[in-house]
Amino acid sequence: MSNDGVNAGRRRFLVAATSVVGAAGAVG
Repeated sequence: MSNDGVNAGRRRFLVAATSVVGAAGAVG
């Protein structure tokens, strides 16, 4: 099992989630 792959996917997900939440907070 590759930790690098998991970490990369998780980081990408966290960045996307943060962007969505930030955008929603800015709009609403």
